[in-house]
Amino acid sequence: AVTSDGFVVRTSTGAVPGELARAEAQVSRLRLGLEGSYLLTLGEGWLEPSLEIGVRHDAGDAETGFGADIGAGLAWSDPSAGVDADVRARGLLTHEASGLRERGFAGSFAWDPNPSSERGLSLSLRHTVGGPSTGGVNALFGRRTLKGLAANEDDDDLDRRRLEADLGYGFAVMGERYTATPELGLGLTGEERELRLGWRLARAASGGGAFELDVEGRRLDRLDGGAGPDRELGVGLGWRLDDPGGGNPAWEARIEARRREPANDDEAPDQGVGLRVRARW
Repeated sequence: AVTSDGFVVRTSTGAVPGELARAEAQVSRLRLGLEGSYLLTLGEGWLEPSLEIGVRHDAGDAETGFGADIGAGLAWSDPSAGVDADVRARGLLTHEASGLRERGFAGSFAWDPNPSSERGLSLSLRHTVGGPSTGGVNALFGRRTLKGLAANEDDDDLDRRRLEADLGYGFAVMGERYTATPELGLGLTGEERELRLGWRLARAASGGGAFELDVEGRRLDRLDGGAGPDRELGVGLGWRLDDPGGGNPAWEARIEARRREPANDDEAPDQGVGLRVRARW
């Protein structure tokens, strides 16, 4: 796949006697992105390597220079074992302007022995290092300016790390009609630790419908010890109907409520209620 865009902008201001001199400016930008992937079948699963390269040239009276951003990834899936995994990396390969850098790495692993059912054990892990780990093309076209790429000798972007883990187990309740799933989640960075405890109750109905009730509590601790923990409690209730092949609209209605107790005693609690209704034909 090939993606490209470009523009030229020229602006001018008239002179204001005694206040502003006449000024003119011109900015141009040209971007080109190349993406490629290849799907390899491995038994019941597949393996997909991918490569993305983005090239950008800025000229005019603002940011100037030529740069290239590259990203690579490898995804693997084995439905028979219930395993999905991928690793990705990307970075600013080169740029004429000195001191610009950005790089990121990410890996994820998910295990669900019975993905067609909400019941049973499920586990997911994700680890990120540095900046965004998505491909070079997405990073290149998602960024309008080069702001934020300047290197700081006292702040290595690879010091930014985050580890997330989620564990859940679904089991039948109420005469096999509903599935209850307690969930445990952990998020860890160099500055914060987040603990999540949740419980979800769902029932699949005939005709592609589903009812779901979930409750989740969060606790966020600062590892520097400078403030107490943030606490948050959320409740959600919804009904969904999916019937893409029957010609009827698919719709979803969900109401959510949350309350957050901030660590700072001088800050008032944050709370809110929301209603979402969505229909699709």
